[in-house]
Amino acid sequence: MTTKEIVDGERAKQLLNDELLNRAIDDIELQYIDAWKKTGISDADEREKLWHAYKAVEAFRIHLRTTVDSGTVAAAIQGRKGRPGMS
Repeated sequence: MTTKEIVDGERAKQLLNDELLNRAIDDIELQYIDAWKKTGISDADEREKLWHAYKAVEAFRIHLRTTVDSGTVAAAIQGRKGRPGMS
């Protein structure tokens, strides 16, 4: 675990707490869902594309959450190393 992981985790947490970024991501997700709902019965390829786009946005959020978690773990490990009797 590195200091970079801690810094990245803190930055990812800031991003996840950023109101403008969250509104933008929410809007994009809703646009994909709305477009998906409006596809015709024979538009399977379009639905598939929209599903993948929606999942990409979801993966972005998951990646940020994972980065936060990694940073939290790295900070905890680093904190332990500074205490007597811990390594």
